[in-house]
Amino acid sequence: RANTVRTLDRLNAKEYTSEIRKLLNDDNKYVREGAISTLARFDDKESISKIKELLKDKEETVRFNAEEALKKLGVSEAEINKAKEGK
Repeated sequence: RANTVRTLDRLNAKEYTSEIRKLLNDDNKYVREGAISTLARFDDKESISKIKELLKDKEETVRFNAEEALKKLGVSEAEINKAKEGK
């Protein structure tokens, strides 16, 4: 699944955005990380709320990627901090 996400990213296959969004819930951290990065590169504003939830992921690298993706998607630092705090 992680390789599939990377391939879709490289192909700029935006027609698969809704399927990639589903992978934000995957059990594998590498799949979640890939989905986060790909959705940010696709400028998928619809994924912002789900990516905000991943700011509390158990995996540090997922949390870091989520924060970077949110910045790329235009979410303010203040809004990111609120989401981290659960507000």
